Amino acid sequence: MPNIPKEGVNLKCALAFRRKVIYSFRKLAWEVKHDSKYSQIRAVCGISALFSFNAHTGGVRMMQHLGFVVLPYHKPLGRFGLLWENIFSWWLIWVYNETSLHSRHFLRLR
Repeated sequence: MPNIPKEGVNLKCALAFRRKVIYSFRKLAWEVKHDSKYSQIRAVCGISALFSFNAHTGGVRMMQHLGFVVLPYHKPLGRFGLLWENIFSWWLIWVYNETSLHSRHFLRLR
């Protein structure tokens, strides 16, 4: 993922992100299809913080367009797990988009 410039996201940054996401998905699909150690894999699953089910659904449509089935995330570890997910999210934001930390409250990350 490209670092987000201090002045914020621009078209160049968005296009770089798109290019890298598509490249990653294609590389993953190629590996699963051509490497015999993955011959039993029938699905790839992951968690994304790019969108929310109770907010704008553009991210859901984008993932569906890429061939994914999108399901709501259920927190298996409850509030304890949420704390660790927030710590990880905070760290990712600090690494890739430090500027946005000023507008985010740690305990309200989703």
